[in-house]
Amino acid sequence: MNARDKHTPGPWIVSEKRDGLLIIRQKDRATTLLPIGHVLAAGWEDKETAMANAALIAAAPALLEALRELTTVLDFHDEQTDTEKSWIKTARAAIAQAEGETK
Repeated sequence: MNARDKHTPGPWIVSEKRDGLLIIRQKDRATTLLPIGHVLAAGWEDKETAMANAALIAAAPALLEALRELTTVLDFHDEQTDTEKSWIKTARAAIAQAEGETK
């Protein structure tokens, strides 16, 4: 199994349970018994921030795939500028982090 296949496939969505518990789960799964993760909106964190954090987590599979596609396209772009090289480096670092290849 390669790194691409290790995480739960997207798309992921955010749903809310009682007491401000936000649940990130696979979109096509009706059950939340095995969620991807939870974000608690109660306590020190306001609900708006908690919703933004949950939305970012839920977008992870789509963001990862977009970075993979963009780096592939940019690799074929001749005469990359220093800015483009920097973008590719940053994108590859984010991909490696998402795939658990960095510490």
